[in-house]
Amino acid sequence: MEVPLTISAEWIEPVRAALRQTFGADEPDDVVRVSGGLSGASVLRVTIGGRRYLLRLDPPVEGFGDPRRWHRCMRIAAEAGVAPKVHYADPGGVSIVDFVEQNPSAPYWSGDRNLLRTRLGELLRRLHAAPAFPPLVDYLGGVRALIDNVAVAGLMSEQELAIPLARFTTLEGAYRALSPQLVPSHNDVNPRNVVYDGERVVASFAGRMRDQILRR
Repeated sequence: MEVPLTISAEWIEPVRAALRQTFGADEPDDVVRVSGGLSGASVLRVTIGGRRYLLRLDPPVEGFGDPRRWHRCMRIAAEAGVAPKVHYADPGGVSIVDFVEQNPSAPYWSGDRNLLRTRLGELLRRLHAAPAFPPLVDYLGGVRALIDNVAVAGLMSEQELAIPLARFTTLEGAYRALSPQLVPSHNDVNPRNVVYDGERVVASFAGRMRDQILRR
């Protein structure tokens, strides 16, 4: 396989194995780097047999970015009709899904906002009714971790943190006493993470379980 400029050498064999298993091909007909996203993963549009797919390379890490967990979320969302179809995903971080072409002529983000709200509402309703995502730190646990990071980094003094931390602790205690009902959630709904091709809305994923009050 000729090494595309957009794929580093350590990914060549895993990508070849994924293409061979999924399509019976050792290399794509075309490879184009796709920009956007904050995860640090390499995201490529590959063409095979005249069809376009999205190839994503996520280095194995623990926690939120673990591709094993992320791939499971992606499959659940795809089966719910919320995310692109998953053709391949392995624990090493290689995944291949359908490539959904954004329709630039659709008056979606700058035009009919009522249509936008309706379609996004339909998408999220299907997601919230889907099977549970694999476990991860809960929402308020994540917020507390961020607060701890601020304190450790010295970005705020103990005096500056004292009042907001005390109020957060009160809020956290009251919230947990409510026995929150968790549902699968997208976790980052914004125009860069949602694609509309003129007929359907699909989303890329940073999913987790969230309370129905906080869901999105």
